[in-house]
Amino acid sequence: MGDAVETARQAFAALPPEARQTLAARPRTTIRPDLGAVRTGEHLAIERLAGIRDRAEALAYGATLGQGGMGLVREATQLSVGRPVAVKTLRSHVTSEAASVALLQEGWLTGALEHPNVVPVHDMGVDDTGRPFVVLKRIAGDDWGALIAAPDEVRRRFEVDAPLVWHLETLGQVARAVDYAHRRGIIHRDLKPDNVRIGALGEVYLLDWGIAVSLSDDAEGRLPLARDVGPLAGTPCYMAPEMLDGHGERLSPRTDVYLLGAVLYELLYGQPPHRGETAMKMLMAAATSAPDFPPGPPDELVALCRAALAKEPADRPPSAEAFALALRRHLRHRDALRLAAAATKRLEALEGAEDEATVHRLFGECRFGFLQALQVWPGDADAAAGLQRALRWMIERELAHGRPAAARPLLSELAEPDAALTAQVEAALADEARRRAEAEHLRTQHDPGIGTRTRSFFALVFGGVWTVVPLTGAYPVPFERAVWGQLALLVMAFGFLYWARESMMRTVVNRRIGVMLIATLLETIALQGLLAALDAPWTLTLALIPFGWALMTVATVLAAERLLWPSLVGFFVASVATAAWPDAHRWIYAAANLTLCLNGIAVWYPRSPFARPVPDAPAPR
Repeated sequence: MGDAVETARQAFAALPPEARQTLAARPRTTIRPDLGAVRTGEHLAIERLAGIRDRAEALAYGATLGQGGMGLVREATQLSVGRPVAVKTLRSHVTSEAASVALLQEGWLTGALEHPNVVPVHDMGVDDTGRPFVVLKRIAGDDWGALIAAPDEVRRRFEVDAPLVWHLETLGQVARAVDYAHRRGIIHRDLKPDNVRIGALGEVYLLDWGIAVSLSDDAEGRLPLARDVGPLAGTPCYMAPEMLDGHGERLSPRTDVYLLGAVLYELLYGQPPHRGETAMKMLMAAATSAPDFPPGPPDELVALCRAALAKEPADRPPSAEAFALALRRHLRHRDALRLAAAATKRLEALEGAEDEATVHRLFGECRFGFLQALQVWPGDADAAAGLQRALRWMIERELAHGRPAAARPLLSELAEPDAALTAQVEAALADEARRRAEAEHLRTQHDPGIGTRTRSFFALVFGGVWTVVPLTGAYPVPFERAVWGQLALLVMAFGFLYWARESMMRTVVNRRIGVMLIATLLETIALQGLLAALDAPWTLTLALIPFGWALMTVATVLAAERLLWPSLVGFFVASVATAAWPDAHRWIYAAANLTLCLNGIAVWYPRSPFARPVPDAPAPR
C-alpha cells in the first residue's frame, strides 16, 4: 500500500499548478494531460485540413452551450442541410498548436467510432483564423449524472418504477459503446456519468473522448497514442490504479472496465468508489483501490462491481462486453430476485407461525415463489438456499407433530440427500406403521362385527340341536344318558371350532364365544353330575340347569356379545318357569334354546335387519 500511496503523491505533484488549483476547487474535474510539442505525424494531420477552411462559412452560430479550460461548445445550424448542430472549438485565448492538435485528434477519434451510443461527427475543419472546429450532432437532454441524482425525474420522464433498472440499462449501453471502441484499439479513460448524455427520447451517448488514447499507431497522426500519455489524466474519484503511474504501456481495455465498475459503484451506493475531502485523498484511495461494499444492493451486482474494481487488471472482467453481458444477465435475473425476496419474507413469517392453516399456506406460498424464481433463473443461489431452508423446516415440523408420511415426499425435493434427516423420517414412519398395526390389531380383536357369518352358522346349528334335544328326553335324567348327550355336543363343539378356527380364532370376541360354548357344555355336565351325586330333588335339577345357562349367558354378554341379552332373559324365565311347571320342562327348555338360536341368528346373520354392520377391510398401505 505504501508504494501505491507514493505513486499517487508523485502523480499529483507532477500536475501543473493550475491543474492542482482546479482540483482543489472541483475534485471531480477531469485531469487532462499537459500538452507537449506537436509531433511530425500530427503536423501532417493538421496540413490535411489547411485547404478546407470554407466549411466554417457553412455554419450559422448561436449561443454558447458550454466551455472548459481550453475549449467551448456553441450551438449552430449547418446551412447545407439545415440541421441544428454543436460546434466544438478552442477558446480565444488558446492559440497553441498542441491544443489544436488535441481538439482535432478528439474529433478524428470520435468520428472513427460510428456507433449508436457515440455522438456522430458531422464535419471538421479550420476557420479563417486557422482555429480548428468539430461539428457534432446536437443532443437535447440531460447529463446522466443529473438524472442519477433525481430518481423521481427518471420515474416521471421515462415512466419506470425502478430507477436502478433504468440506470443499469443505461450503463449497459455505455459498456457496449466502450467495447466497440476497444475493438478498434481505443481506450476512453474518462468514463463517468457526467460524460454521458441522455437524449430527449432516452438515447444514450458517451461523450468527451478528449483524453482517449489509441493502443495502435495509425501512422497519420490522427489518434493520440497510449504510449505517449502524460503522467496523470482522468477523474480522481473514478480512476483506475494503473492510471496514476504515467506508464501508458499499462493501460488496456481493462482500465475502462475499472471505470465502468466505478460508475456501477456510484449507482449502487450513491457516490464514486474513491472518496476524500481533497483530490489528493481521492488519488490515494484510487492507488489502493479498496472501496467498501456495504450490504444492501443485490449480491450479483456487488460481485460484478467488486470484480471490476479489482486493483490488478488481470482480476477484472476480461472486457467491456463481458461487463455488459453480466449486467444483462442481472437484469434478466431481477424477476427471479424479486420472486425470491418475496418468498423469503413468507419463509420468515412461516418460521414464526403456529396455526396449522397458516403454516401450510405460508409454506405453499414460499415454496412456489422459490420454484418460480429458479425457473426464471436456475442459478439463483438465494432462491435455491431459501427453498432448501423451507423444505427442511417443514420436514422437521412434520416430524415434530408426528406426521412422517407428510414429511417423506419433501425429502425428494432436497437438492442433496440428507442421510440423518432421511433416517429420522424412516424411523418415524416405521414407528407409525407399528403403532397403526397395533391399533388395527387391537380394533380387529375387539370388533364384534368380524366373524358374524360364522357365529350365525353356529347359532343356527347348535341352537337348532339344543332346541330339539330337550324334546327327545335326553336330559336331565338319567344322568348317564344326559352326560353322553352333553359329551356328544362337546365333541361337536370342538369339531366346529376346529373347522372354523381361522374365523373363530381371529378376534377376542370370537375366541370368547368359543370358550363360553365349551364352558357352558362343561358347566352343564358338571352341574348335572353334582346334582346327581347329591341326589337333588327332581324339581331343583330342572330349575338349576337353565339357571346355569343363564349365568353362562351373563358371562358371554359381559365378555363377548352384549346383544345376546334377550337369551339371558329367556334362560332366567325358563329357570323360573321350570320351577313352577316342572312337567313342562321339555317345552320350556326348547323355547329357551330356540330364543338363543333366533337371538344369535338375528344378531350375527349379515342380512338380518338386527345385525350389526360388518366393517370394511382395512385399506392397503
